[in-house]
Amino acid sequence: MTRELLITYEMQKGLEIMSTFDSNKLTKLQSTLEKCSEMKVEAICLKIAEVLIISETRAIQLYSAICYLSDTALEREISAERILSELIAAIKSGDLEPKKKKPLWDFIQKNTKQLNCIISPHAKWRIGRKKRRLLSGINNSIEAIRTICDVRPIFDETRKTIIDEGITISLEFMVRNMTNRHEKIILTMNEESLEKLKKQITMTEQKIMAIKSRYIHKEGE
Repeated sequence: MTRELLITYEMQKGLEIMSTFDSNKLTKLQSTLEKCSEMKVEAICLKIAEVLIISETRAIQLYSAICYLSDTALEREISAERILSELIAAIKSGDLEPKKKKPLWDFIQKNTKQLNCIISPHAKWRIGRKKRRLLSGINNSIEAIRTICDVRPIFDETRKTIIDEGITISLEFMVRNMTNRHEKIILTMNEESLEKLKKQITMTEQKIMAIKSRYIHKEGE
């Protein structure tokens, strides 16, 4: 079934971020994608944030929008130029606020040549994307992770005096679901559950080492 081009919330945010870029920033974005083609998604987003001087959250939203457009073009075997034309049509006919529509399609029309290159960069980037998608299988896959730690005050019964405090830990995942859309999942944890997670990660690393030792021979052997 042909995938319909949808303007999701994350897609909209990514486009709005990109629409603030001038030609120089778009060139930097394209260059970063090409240089980081074989890196993991989280590392790519961190590099985009560093090069373009934006927050990691904005870099994730930006990269997610680019990947969605590129993946759609790849899946339907159409050009990036065709995807951009469909994107403009989707923006015009979509539910975006009228004041947000025209700046977006004006930006796309003005920067079509550079956006074509960003959506359909060189083969190594596409191969890296395809490999990550194949390895993720049909289940939800994690695109990026970040942790948020905070201190929460604990009040007495009068709710006027702080008598203690507690640490809150949140894990924020940017997940690509089975319909190829991005969604944010936030898990609240405590130190005990964090310790359990660490043990599972250590166990998983040991399993990976055992698998590599058993099935993946060293070069030259």
